[in-house]
Amino acid sequence: MNNTSVPTPDDVLKSESSVYLATSEAGSPRVRPVTVVKTGGSLFVLTGTNSKKVDQIRKDNRVEVLSMVEHGGNRGYLRISGEAQIVEDAVTKKKVATATSYFQNYWSGVDDPNYALIRIEPKRVAYMPPGEFEESIIDNLSLE
Repeated sequence: MNNTSVPTPDDVLKSESSVYLATSEAGSPRVRPVTVVKTGGSLFVLTGTNSKKVDQIRKDNRVEVLSMVEHGGNRGYLRISGEAQIVEDAVTKKKVATATSYFQNYWSGVDDPNYALIRIEPKRVAYMPPGEFEESIIDNLSLE
């Protein structure tokens, strides 16, 4: 296998990426597909204010994001463990909404009371390249 063509961890997350988000509810894991938005040095998830994930994060802010990686018929993954916060800052909410291609499909504007924004602060990043069998800890994942 030609390792130079295997995606790097920085290649995996695009400005908008489909990932799996794990939260916790009453001590049990809850996993669901979401779109994570990478902008301004942070990872964000846009969601509805009444979403269960918002309630779960308010009670236990530990989360993990998993992105599957495929290359050359092999699979790997990028796992980002961290802490999540519900963003209340109007400037940040507007910046992320503007950077997101699908925002207008779900919300009437940044003042829409159903628009909630979750920021994920990575604490541990692990990557298992496609075709490998061990993950590596990544010290510097680019979130720009």
